[in-house]
Amino acid sequence: MPNEIIPYLEMCRREGVSLQKGMNFQLGLNHSVILMSVRHNAPYADRFEDDGSIIIYEGHDVPSSKQTPYPKEADQPVPENPIPRRVIPTWVKLEVWKRDGGKCVMCSAIDDLHFDHIIPFSRGGSSNTPDNVQLLCGRHNLQKHNKIE
Repeated sequence: MPNEIIPYLEMCRREGVSLQKGMNFQLGLNHSVILMSVRHNAPYADRFEDDGSIIIYEGHDVPSSKQTPYPKEADQPVPENPIPRRVIPTWVKLEVWKRDGGKCVMCSAIDDLHFDHIIPFSRGGSSNTPDNVQLLCGRHNLQKHNKIE
């Protein structure tokens, strides 16, 4: 049920799997489960926006080490010259979602949406700017593959 809060073990029982911390994509055929905390003093600033239609999920840690024995207390490092990453930052996804109206830019579908690199990452396209990201439905994203259109 939407907005239902249940214990972790109950969620695992209902889903029939041992859920991993964080994101569990495509459980069954039609949904994903994101384990997040919106409690006061939670280690991340996970939250819902637009009455629950947008999820901001920051649940990730730096690796545990001698210098960082408590990863949840450490800020994520921001390198001076970051290595290009395929992962699209949350702020880019939010801007693209709003710009594209939550629909596939090719056919206006509103389900099975993917964030697509206009210039594919494999061909040097950036993940760090909304100008290179668009919303495509699964069918159009698979058809596009790594082509530059």
